[in-house]
Amino acid sequence: MKNAEKLVFTIQQVARILDVVPGTIRNWEREQLFIARRGKNNYRIYDFKDISLLKRIKELSIERRLNYDIIRQMLITEIAEQKARLEDNAVEKAAGARKFLSRKWRQMRLEANKTLEEVSSAVGISPSYLSKIENGHANISFEILERLAEFYGQNILFFFEENGTTRKQIGITEGTPVDIGLAGVHIRNLVAIKDAHLKAMLYSVEPQCGNVHDHSHFGEEFLHVLEGEILFTLNDNEEYRLRAGDSFFFHSKEKHRWINPGEKTARLIWIYSPFP
Repeated sequence: MKNAEKLVFTIQQVARILDVVPGTIRNWEREQLFIARRGKNNYRIYDFKDISLLKRIKELSIERRLNYDIIRQMLITEIAEQKARLEDNAVEKAAGARKFLSRKWRQMRLEANKTLEEVSSAVGISPSYLSKIENGHANISFEILERLAEFYGQNILFFFEENGTTRKQIGITEGTPVDIGLAGVHIRNLVAIKDAHLKAMLYSVEPQCGNVHDHSHFGEEFLHVLEGEILFTLNDNEEYRLRAGDSFFFHSKEKHRWINPGEKTARLIWIYSPFP
C-alpha cells in the first residue's frame, strides 16, 4: 500500500451521521449551500471537512430555522474569515520558520566545510536556490528538506530544534511546537536539554494525514501509540497497523512512511536516537 486513500462517505452514510434523510442533503445542494464532489459512477462523495460544513448547515437551517438566503451569506462570510485567518497565520509562521531555518542550514553547511555548489549538487537543486534558502528568501519543499537531512546525516527534526534548555521535567502540554510542514501533523518536543542524544516527540496526527513519502536517515526510532492508530510501512513490503497501547521499533535507515488511517486523531510518543 504505497498511498492510503482518503476516507470518503456516501450520501446515505452522511445522512445517518447527521440524523437527516438523504433528500435533505440534496436539497441543501440545490439551494447552493453546498456542492458535493462526485466520485466513480458520478456518485456524491464526502470527507470529514464536508461533514463538518454540513453539520453547520444543519444547525443553521433545522435547529435555528434560518432561511436559505441568510444561511448562504453567513457561510460565505464564515469561510472568507476562516481563510483570511489561516492565510495571516501561515504568512507569519512561514516568515519566522524561514528565518530560523536559514541560519541553521547555513551553519550546517559551514560546519561540514561544504560549498554551495557541493551541497546543491548533492540534493538536486541549483546553487542560487540553495543560497536563497540559506538567506531566508525562498521556501523549501518537504522533499528537499528530507534530502538535506540525509546529506548531513541528520534526522529531519534536527533542523527545527532550538538551542535547548536545562529543564529535565516538561509537562506533556508544555513541549515546544515543531512544524515540519506536514498537513494535519502537530508535534511537540518533549526533550529540551541541549546536547541530548535522543529526542522524544509528542505527535498528534489528524485522520488521513501523515508522511506518505518514503524516506530514510541515520539513527533508530521507537514509538508508542497513546490514542488512535497509525499504519506504518517499511521498505515498501512490510505493513504494521499500530493501535493504542502498541509500540514499534525500527532502524531509521529502512525506508519508511506512515499515515493515520482512522477516523479520529492519533496521539503517540516518538523517540529518536542517536540524535546529534
